[in-house]
Amino acid sequence: MNPFFSIGVTTGGRTGIRLDMLRECLKSLLSSKDKDYEILIGNDYPDEKVGPALTGVDDQRIRYLNHPVNFGEMRNMNSLMDASCGRYFTWLADDDMHSPDFLVTVRKALEKNGFPKCVATSFACGETYDPPVTSNVDCWEVLTGEQFILRYLPRNIRVIGCYAMMDIDYIRSLGGMIRPHDATSHYSDILLTIKFGLLDRLVFINSPLVFFRNHEASPSWGCSDCDEFLEAQKKFLAMSINILLQKYDASRMEKMRAMLLNWFVRDYMSVVRRSGKPDVTKIRSFRRFIEEEASLCGGDGRKTVEYVKSESWQMTKWSIARWFSLTKTF
Repeated sequence: MNPFFSIGVTTGGRTGIRLDMLRECLKSLLSSKDKDYEILIGNDYPDEKVGPALTGVDDQRIRYLNHPVNFGEMRNMNSLMDASCGRYFTWLADDDMHSPDFLVTVRKALEKNGFPKCVATSFACGETYDPPVTSNVDCWEVLTGEQFILRYLPRNIRVIGCYAMMDIDYIRSLGGMIRPHDATSHYSDILLTIKFGLLDRLVFINSPLVFFRNHEASPSWGCSDCDEFLEAQKKFLAMSINILLQKYDASRMEKMRAMLLNWFVRDYMSVVRRSGKPDVTKIRSFRRFIEEEASLCGGDGRKTVEYVKSESWQMTKWSIARWFSLTKTF
């Protein structure tokens, strides 16, 4: 009999296997209060095989997919989706974890709401995780796709889209994970989450049942290439607009575009800070991009322009101050 849930865990990559984190990840999954699941581990580091001897975990619910070559993040994720046998599927990176209550709470939300295509949960981030206890509490709400997207885009709710539990036929129909930019996976997860806005309904569990670990080796945490990041934002914006236009009219799209641009401002300025190499010319180029796009957003766009002006001016002052501090050291 096939399991109800499938969890696809990605590991490996060009930097190798993070064994301690993988073991911690598996420990969190095997502590689940709901036992009707399988774990698929996709190893994208062909120089080393992953199996029970390496992980120290011998459990029949775990299947290992050791790829013969480096697939890359997206292909590795989609290979796990394709190989899964469960009715519902989710991904998890080897450096992240589930609460023991994750599956049992998601199952209850599915059963009580007619088995929707998607159940998304909130998440915690940091270096350590204190899992919440939710198995005895109904802590969810049913949202329309529009209600969800209008709360997600301004970050009023916190969701990692690929960590949502999705009907396997639904996520396969979307093509799994898609990379907006050929050179980087930035915004791939958010692109998936944008597609939830097309659903008639989904369930949101407002409890951090997933742990996203902050550490320097995490691609999403350590990005510092401003040019690459801006190009990813441009392509992601175009793809997101095309997706949302399938359901929403022009007036609602103005508001959603402005929300995306506000998101971009915060993200880009974070990348500038991480780069340690502030470049006023690049900041001005980013500001022109935002202002051009914001001109399509009506009143919401004007607020975005004021926001980017404020943020870019703060970043410019920081850049000048940093330049002076660096020159004083020589």
